[in-house]
Amino acid sequence: MPANGPRGAPPPDLDIVTVVYRRELPLLRLQACSVAQFLDPAGISRIIVIVNDVAEAECIAAVEALRPAYGALAARLDVIGADALFALRPPEAGPHGIRQALRLWFAQHRRIYPFGVKRGWRGNRGWSVQQALKLAVARRGEGRMLLILDAKNHFVAPVRAGTFLAADGRARSTMKVPGEKHWTWIRGAFALLGASPPQREAPAPVTVTPVVVPRDMLLGTLEAVEQRVGPVEGFFARAKGDLSEFMLIYAHVTQARGAWPALFQPDLPPAATIFRRSPPEQIEAALHRVETGEAEILSVHSSQMDRLDEGVQARLCAIWRARGLPDDLFRQGD
Repeated sequence: MPANGPRGAPPPDLDIVTVVYRRELPLLRLQACSVAQFLDPAGISRIIVIVNDVAEAECIAAVEALRPAYGALAARLDVIGADALFALRPPEAGPHGIRQALRLWFAQHRRIYPFGVKRGWRGNRGWSVQQALKLAVARRGEGRMLLILDAKNHFVAPVRAGTFLAADGRARSTMKVPGEKHWTWIRGAFALLGASPPQREAPAPVTVTPVVVPRDMLLGTLEAVEQRVGPVEGFFARAKGDLSEFMLIYAHVTQARGAWPALFQPDLPPAATIFRRSPPEQIEAALHRVETGEAEILSVHSSQMDRLDEGVQARLCAIWRARGLPDDLFRQGD
């Protein structure tokens, strides 16, 4: 799907990327409607939705059925399955050696194991494969920058490409002093790429979407990782959860390009997020940020949809209704 624009014109600035599986389809519908309602089409190249589901064809069809919900950007929707995305890897990128080949074979044939088939690509753990997909998408699309989202993210205020890009063309980034888990991911990423980690108390880019990254930096990360461990899907499918795709980007960029704050504008406000294990006070803070107009993106983890109390559900529905977004997400399970 070519980007819109006259022949010879520079490519639009931004590709938007979301990885999804079947359980998240109601949230993807909400995201699609928020794109139609709040995202300025100018400067947007593609909206790339990557299907990470054991029933890939079925899920792709369900995502395609949502195309009209994207409104003026429907023609720029680019739906791709994990199989097709991983197939974009050039042969010289691996696998190299029997270990990498075996790891990839097991990942590709995970759904034939007798026990423990998961919901993600070919029966693998969706969360693990999702990390590989967010790196592999560097080989898909045309935008100079990629805005990486999760299905849980949706817009609740007007946004445009410039919301995520600084006036000087740099990507905007959210940074904070890392906690213990965040620091573990940082150390693991730098170690994998053979680099020394930053100072423990130095602010680092976050691991929570939205994340904006230049395509050349994402592709450089993907190539550096695959040079060391082989195909990313084989590696992440067998990983133990002590690595983060976003910290691998941080490690590669720091190693190859220099200090992160010099390359990114560190002023991207974080989304108002209800995480998988958010306590009541964190949920209250997220809702307050949206209700007072302080946040442009609201995020609700899919696992929370069945857990939120009626008061929180009512406030979320009021937020969505006031912004012209679907307010029936909780009724869909009735």
